Amino acid sequence: MDTVPGCRQLYEGLLRGYVGTLKYISERNSRIYYYTVPLLTILILSFITNFFYVDKRVINEQFLWDLKGRPYSEYLNDLNLPHKVGAVLVAGTMDNIEKIEKNWGLVDAGNIFTSQIRSLLFGTKITAISIASCINFVFSASTILFSLLAGYLVFRNGYLSIVIFLLIVLFRNNSQGLIYGLPNRFTYAIFNPLLTFSVLILIITFLKNPRKIYWIIFGVSGFAIAYIGHVRTSEEYIIVLSLIVFVTMMFIKKLRIRQEELSKILISILIIFVSMFTGYLGYHKMIDGFRHHRDKKFSFPPENMGIITDHTFCHIHFASLFRYPNKSDYCFQDMTPMMATYKEFPELKSKYSTDYFALQNSREYNVAVREVYLRYVFCHPVEVFTYLAKSIYDYFLFLPYSSFTGDKACHAFMPKIKEGILIEPSDIPPDFRTLPEDTLINLRIRYLPDSTIFWIYFVFAYALLVEAIYKSFFKSRNTDSGIASVGEAIDKNIDIYLLRGMLLYFFFASLVRVLIPMYGHSAVVAFNVLIIFNLTRIIVNLGNIKIKERVISLWPILR
Repeated sequence: MDTVPGCRQLYEGLLRGYVGTLKYISERNSRIYYYTVPLLTILILSFITNFFYVDKRVINEQFLWDLKGRPYSEYLNDLNLPHKVGAVLVAGTMDNIEKIEKNWGLVDAGNIFTSQIRSLLFGTKITAISIASCINFVFSASTILFSLLAGYLVFRNGYLSIVIFLLIVLFRNNSQGLIYGLPNRFTYAIFNPLLTFSVLILIITFLKNPRKIYWIIFGVSGFAIAYIGHVRTSEEYIIVLSLIVFVTMMFIKKLRIRQEELSKILISILIIFVSMFTGYLGYHKMIDGFRHHRDKKFSFPPENMGIITDHTFCHIHFASLFRYPNKSDYCFQDMTPMMATYKEFPELKSKYSTDYFALQNSREYNVAVREVYLRYVFCHPVEVFTYLAKSIYDYFLFLPYSSFTGDKACHAFMPKIKEGILIEPSDIPPDFRTLPEDTLINLRIRYLPDSTIFWIYFVFAYALLVEAIYKSFFKSRNTDSGIASVGEAIDKNIDIYLLRGMLLYFFFASLVRVLIPMYGHSAVVAFNVLIIFNLTRIIVNLGNIKIKERVISLWPILR
């Protein structure tokens, strides 16, 4: 990636400061040296690799629109409104301030809130590039956090943080479009896996050695989870399910521990959930406070309780069943479940007619489409299982494919990354068939890159995934048997415990993608970070690297 003007001088200055700092601290405190070197190295590498830099050419302006078909300029207008009116969660114009719910509903409003709070507090001019920069910054910060925690707390070697960081940088550079290519309200919480894996490390560390400082850390983690759910509801469910299952497995595995140790781990688990729930509740109380301030300032009436606050999951699940050619001649698009529901519930058609946005955001539609969906599933089991089989195969191709999309991005689906290939019409989303054939809903082997590097990665990555599953859930069954202390058991297998938690998250993220083809961005990130972590673990074990806290003198080398 080309650097911006002046970067060379900046990098030289940073490098001089970096070397000088290392020299200074190495002469005074070796322990500080050990904990400072990896962090400083990662920060300097962040600038050298342009990790925080956003290339505006990656932003795909072709797909920047709203669910209701409103221009992107109107979306940006709403995002910049708080600085002018002194409140967030607002929409409209200076002469006609409205609740955000009228134009955007109550679901997945976290991206809007993020931009609006930046506008309110800092007067930031919200543009496509500023939104992309914010997304990339959070992803980058989450990467640094995970790398440091994995290095210091899991491998007990802070210098391995640098290795993990550089490998994630490599992945990010191969999929920039996936990270920040679509800066709109539907942007996924792409940093979600990295934050989740960081929380897993903290949970494991706390169970090994409970300390009160973790109460605050878990409270902040709960706050972050609530924010992620505000950005993308499904992402919150993935996190919560993976954490609950992971902690439950940890508890069950320790039932063999003596009674006093069992009580200890039970109390620790209780502290984790109470602290996280407190932070989670705190975020939602904060949003309620902003909403109350807005309503009082503009004398808005109370909320319309008929508006849903979660996704109509059965709506998208029903539409997804027709992702492939089918006997019902349905297509994968929003109109399919709505028309099917109108057919079964004509009273809804009479009430909402063509106001499909209001229909999708109504509770009565949510109830009706659930009935339509479940009836179809029970009456067409063969078609449903056929869909699942095809979708699982597609997912097998999806993970490596999406990891090599480079600077390409497309709305909710996949960009075409192989030039000169003929795309089957059934593999293009119905709503996008009038556009150039660069948007894919389904994959085939011939759509994958011809690059040798890609296919080496394809095979190598899946081999590492299989090894991770085997090591975490089969070979490790008796790894801590006979160990009386919870701390000793966790300390002995801390890398395996983390690997197991990462796999659980990956499973739930994968399940969402298999069921719904519009999802899967977080699964791609989770997959690559999981592979990177497991590769590092294997290298450490094979290389017989001592994982004790020790100082490695790098100053002679740097000098």
